[in-house]
Amino acid sequence: MTFSPFFPPGTKIHSVKLNGKEYKTQINANSLQTHLKLNLELKKYATVDVEHSGGIDVIPLVPNPKPGYKSKGFRLLSTEYKAMEFLIELQGQSGSNEVIELYLLDRKIDRVDNAKLIDRKGNIHKLAVSFKKDKTRYINETVKVLLK
Repeated sequence: MTFSPFFPPGTKIHSVKLNGKEYKTQINANSLQTHLKLNLELKKYATVDVEHSGGIDVIPLVPNPKPGYKSKGFRLLSTEYKAMEFLIELQGQSGSNEVIELYLLDRKIDRVDNAKLIDRKGNIHKLAVSFKKDKTRYINETVKVLLK
């Protein structure tokens, strides 16, 4: 059996244990995610413990459209993690204001560009994003989050 969990980008894996014993695993980390791959032979059950820290990601935007409503056009286009910098590419209606939420584990935000930090509860950070007023219907905005 292959156990293959994904973690947010920037996650550091400190150890992996299978039934309490250190276990060698493949760790693949890139700007989009941290991925473990464990090939297991199970007889009955197994306990896998992953000790990790760090990691940042956008909590998915979940629209709640009602029948007959038009799209507000707020979209998460992409994210990318580089060293201590997290880039979020968004699209919104011209002149609109929107809020996104970030999951941030064991790190602190140093600075946010193109958004304003408006709230924090535990590991969840809320950012307000303003899309400039323009002749085009939709505007793309890149939010940059610099971490300490």
